[in-house]
Amino acid sequence: MVRTILWLCLALWTTCVDATPDMERLYADLFQTLNPAIRPVANASDPVVVTVGAAIQMIVETDEQNQLLTTSMWMRFSWEDALLRWDPDDYGGTTSLVVPLHNIWIPDIVLYNNADSEFRGMIDTSPHLTHYGVVYWNAPALYKSSCRLNVRYFPFDEQRCILKFGSWSYDASGINLVNRSAAGDMSSFIDNGEWDVIGMPVRRNEVYYSCCPVPYPDITFTLVLRRRPHFYLFNLLMPCLLVSFVTALNFLLPADSGEKVGLVLTVLLALTVFLLIVAETIPPSNTTPIIGKYFIATIFIVSLSVIMTVFVLHLHFRLPGVGPVPIWLRKLAFVSLAPLLCVQASYDHGKPILPTESNGGHLGDIPVKNRKTKKRSRWVSTEDDSNDLTDLARAVASIDGNLHTLVTRCNEQDADEDILTQWKYVAVVFDRFFFVVYVILTVMTTIIILCQPKPYSE
Repeated sequence: MVRTILWLCLALWTTCVDATPDMERLYADLFQTLNPAIRPVANASDPVVVTVGAAIQMIVETDEQNQLLTTSMWMRFSWEDALLRWDPDDYGGTTSLVVPLHNIWIPDIVLYNNADSEFRGMIDTSPHLTHYGVVYWNAPALYKSSCRLNVRYFPFDEQRCILKFGSWSYDASGINLVNRSAAGDMSSFIDNGEWDVIGMPVRRNEVYYSCCPVPYPDITFTLVLRRRPHFYLFNLLMPCLLVSFVTALNFLLPADSGEKVGLVLTVLLALTVFLLIVAETIPPSNTTPIIGKYFIATIFIVSLSVIMTVFVLHLHFRLPGVGPVPIWLRKLAFVSLAPLLCVQASYDHGKPILPTESNGGHLGDIPVKNRKTKKRSRWVSTEDDSNDLTDLARAVASIDGNLHTLVTRCNEQDADEDILTQWKYVAVVFDRFFFVVYVILTVMTTIIILCQPKPYSE
């Protein structure tokens, strides 16, 4: 912008200060009878050949929500004016002249895909005129153009925005447009924080419109932009990736801690917030961008981890009296998965130790009736002694029955504890199995979605 202001000041200083009597006389002779509304050709059937060039200075704004691109450019036009020629010897060797813009004929070249309600464009700078009748008009311009943005590979996308210039009033028979070079000038481009300008190819077209039977030429500049993804990588993708891997620690958290489900739900809520931020960043489109696919896939995997966690807690927290672990589940957990996942458990020849049945645990191995029928040779049997022996036998039998009941209950409790321990072992094995499955799914999703090839030429 500073260079533009200096250039304008230099042009005005040249016009106002460098005026000489010869230049004043030349100016009066050239523009005394000149009509700037008439095309400057010697033959009315000849078109005016206008050379169009452009140099991009900076990308001002990219409005992705409204599909708009604002650029600052330096437009460069040149054409031959057959009515503005002179002999330098007649005017003191004057070979060039800077003239006001509205004093000469100017091609009505506009931006066809303009999207600015105020129709801002080129600044009315003064053209440069040579004694051969060649007019050079260089003018800075601020253009707001429509650009169809394809966000399929956002934030690793490449966009192609066109700037289509042409005459609004004259067809090919009135103004013939030719491009100055095969590509636009990028030597003065100021780096943009979000976009890299890969190229600016130029092509000439002749288009037949429905309004008119004659072709209209245009010069189309294609601005190839590649997005710099660093901002989105560090502010959206990296937090999402870290949060998804933190979720894997949920499977290493002991089930007795009571925080497994709470941790997963908190992570799921955080991912949902990130997805809302992404939805506000990218424009509405019929295609889902890469970053959106990654967030949706991550949310799906984390939701799946909630189901896995609930299943593990269902295996871990079993009520006493529940049946033993089914044979197929014992084989799957202890024989197949546990050695593969390096989970330590109690084994007996490759099989987990099952609770053994109680032998009864009687303290009195001799039946009561045998003890009752034994005769004591040293005692004299009397009626009182018989009653005492009967009472003693009943007491011993009662004690033996109570001890048998206690031993049976202890054995049943031990059997229940053994069964619950087996279920907990099964829960640990499946927790480790789900951990491996979750990590594999997360890594595969990251590689498949984020590392897929991006057809920039699309």
